[in-house]
Order: sequence, then structure tokens, then C-alpha cells
Amino acid sequence: MTTSYRYYTTRIQNRLLITKLNKVKELVSDDIPEISVVKTYPSSYVTSLLAPYDIQRLPLDGTYYMTDKSNFLNIVAWDWIDNKQYITERFDCSNFALSFKAHVDEVFGLNQVGLVIDYVTGHAYNVVVFPDHVLMLFEPQSDSLFFLKDRNEAMYYFKNSIVLI
Repeated sequence: MTTSYRYYTTRIQNRLLITKLNKVKELVSDDIPEISVVKTYPSSYVTSLLAPYDIQRLPLDGTYYMTDKSNFLNIVAWDWIDNKQYITERFDCSNFALSFKAHVDEVFGLNQVGLVIDYVTGHAYNVVVFPDHVLMLFEPQSDSLFFLKDRNEAMYYFKNSIVLI
């Protein structure tokens, strides 16, 4: 019974996040939104959240500066990477994911976004670590933010990936 309850609450949370993102996109201007750091965590926090997925983590920092999901949706709505043209081998999935991570780091001073190199699916995307002990995946080509449980494993296997964060 708890699995069923957890499954439905996760799906409802996903729908709420998508609805909020669509509303935020309508309201956000070209001005850079003011985003605050909600919490900082040591690198071990990120390691503990990624541990169940048997990934190879390449840590980039000792301290992680994070904002919450609501603020993160404002970042997604503002960011323009999803409008770039996909060019095979020149600006493909890895470039989208790396560019999004770099924008969040540079513009907002948040290092909670990681680059996922998923050799099982042959795809690159982002993982986002939130201060409420939640990991989410982000597809920068379409601005799709979703819970790991709701991922399409054919595109986002995630397990056994290399993650730079």
C-alpha cells in the first residue's frame, strides 16, 4: 500500500512542478531572477544521495550551494539553453547539459547541478541535488525536470553513469 501511495504522490508532485514551470515561464522576463542560496552542504551530502545508484562520481567542490525547487524552476524558466539548435557532434546532448550546468554555476553561484554521462543510453543530461534530500533529473534540451522514479530508463538509465558534480 505504501508503494502505491508513494507512487501517486510522486506523480502528483511531478504534475505540480510541470504546471508551476509553465506558469513561471509566462511570468519571467529576460531579467536574471534573484535566486538565494537556501542551504549549503559538504560534498559528503551529495555522495550519500548518489550512492544508491552505483554511479562514478567525480566531485568538483567541497561545499555545495543549493536553492529549493521553487527557485530552481525560476532558473529553468529564465535559462535559454533549450532554445539552442541541436547539431550532431557539435552541439549535442553533452553540450546542452554542460552549458546548463555552467550557466547555473556562473550566473547564480549554485553548484547543485551535475553533468551526467550515461553510457548505457548514450545520452548526457543533468542531475539536480536539492537541500530537502531529493535528487531530480533535468533534460536541458526540453527544460524537463523530473523525479528519478519517473524517468524513462531507455533515455535516463542513470545507474552506472559518470556524474561530474
